[in-house]
Amino acid sequence: MPVVVAGVRSSANKRNTNQVNAFSVKRQGLKKQVITRMCLIVLAIVLLLPNFFTASLFSESTYNQRETYDPHLAYINSLEKLQSHLDSAAGSKQLAANSYEYVNELEAILRKRFYHGYAHFKLRQNWIASITGKLIDSGMACKVHPAKILQQNNAACSQQVAVMMAILKANGYTYRSLGFPHHYALEVKVAGQWYFFDPSMEPVITREQRSEGYWQYHTDSLKQYYPQYSSAIVEYIFGSGLTAVKGNVNAIPAPNARKYQTTTGILSKIGWCCPLLLLLISIKKMPSKSSVG
Repeated sequence: MPVVVAGVRSSANKRNTNQVNAFSVKRQGLKKQVITRMCLIVLAIVLLLPNFFTASLFSESTYNQRETYDPHLAYINSLEKLQSHLDSAAGSKQLAANSYEYVNELEAILRKRFYHGYAHFKLRQNWIASITGKLIDSGMACKVHPAKILQQNNAACSQQVAVMMAILKANGYTYRSLGFPHHYALEVKVAGQWYFFDPSMEPVITREQRSEGYWQYHTDSLKQYYPQYSSAIVEYIFGSGLTAVKGNVNAIPAPNARKYQTTTGILSKIGWCCPLLLLLISIKKMPSKSSVG
């Protein structure tokens, strides 16, 4: 009889031990799930917060008082407003569409709309591009979408060219980029002739001097049209004895950068939803109190 009682007690002890171990494992699993949920909430907050900061991680350029910048044109903050302003100016001056004068007027407006300096994303605009640009390469934070560039008063040479190309494309012009050692411009085809345009550095140049047949893509031929800059700066910009690099006709500027900035722009705005989605999934999988107890 004592042997039977001892066996019963041993079996009961084993069952109690197994129950305690199972309960301990479930409690540990529950604890890990709670910690995971808290981490997901914190991560969602971290991903959301930058969208509320208007600060820029890059020092903003200031107007050098030398360019023909007009702060009154700052209201032109979209391609639609730029097109409307151009049409209004062209109409008042009776400039024909698809004419050299129309393109020249567009360049004149852009000269006044921007002063030189890279336009970077602010945190609330695209914080992923802004931070990666600060940590890896500043070019990753430089705006390439014309509509985004128009949100700021300053723009680099390539950015001003991108805006001009967007309007030219909308109006059916043929255009292509022109690359120099440290500069970016463009040329536009009007009535079978290519003409040089540079809204950023604002050359003092006539229609004849803009034509491809006149300067023939020799960078040295352009230097004389920038009297407002020192010879050292002009030499640095255009180099010596070089030929301008012509881009593809009607090509979209920086297509890969556009894709990157479009993607990061979307992720910057909705990326915080991903941790919350994982949180909801973890809650649905979480065991009930009855199963734990």
